[in-house]
Amino acid sequence: MRPRDAARAQWRRARAVELALDGASYDFIAREIGVSSRGNAWRTVQRALNDRVVAGVDELRELECDRLDALQVAAWAKVEQGDLKAIETVLRIMDRRARLLGLYPTKTKTQPEYVSIVRPGAGATG
Repeated sequence: MRPRDAARAQWRRARAVELALDGASYDFIAREIGVSSRGNAWRTVQRALNDRVVAGVDELRELECDRLDALQVAAWAKVEQGDLKAIETVLRIMDRRARLLGLYPTKTKTQPEYVSIVRPGAGATG
């Protein structure tokens, strides 16, 4: 990546995190940072969260955890009453929190242990 492109990507991540901290929608963030969709804006924020290279990422993570905590508290009374929909909601909140905090292992590409190279006609029995 060229230095100018790297600087632009860094700016986008920083601005996206700043806007997310302010509570902006991903549609607004997309328009502000010049990406084509709210999905791309969301991915930009997620990359910043995962890479932890942008100032404010820890603050954003803490804010999102506080929001998830508030949602879980709001649903908890119904969970204790056995409300299945509330239980599903809390499980989704817990899953979101775990992903936000990086509690799940990251997916890595596995490399084969060895590669066999066979030349045409080599070892052929006929």
